[in-house]
Amino acid sequence: MPEPTFIPERLTVHAGLTLLEVQDPADLDALLSDARLSPHVAERLAPTFALLRPGTDAAALDALRRAGHTPRVNGGQP
Repeated sequence: MPEPTFIPERLTVHAGLTLLEVQDPADLDALLSDARLSPHVAERLAPTFALLRPGTDAAALDALRRAGHTPRVNGGQP
C-alpha cells in the first residue's frame, strides 16, 4: 500500500466539508483560477489538498471530472 501524500500534524474534523485531493497542483490551481468554481473552495491545505464548502462539492467535482481529472474525496458526495 502506498504511503499517504499528506499527513496532517493536527487533525480537526468539520462536519459537512469535503477533503479534495488532486494528483497535480496545477489541477487545483485551475480550479482556484476559475471564477465559477473558486467560491466552492473553503481553504487550500497543501499544493494538492483543499477543503470544499458544504453543499458545493458536487459542482467542483463534476467540473474536475469533465476536464478529465479523477479527484479523490473524503466525505461529501462521491
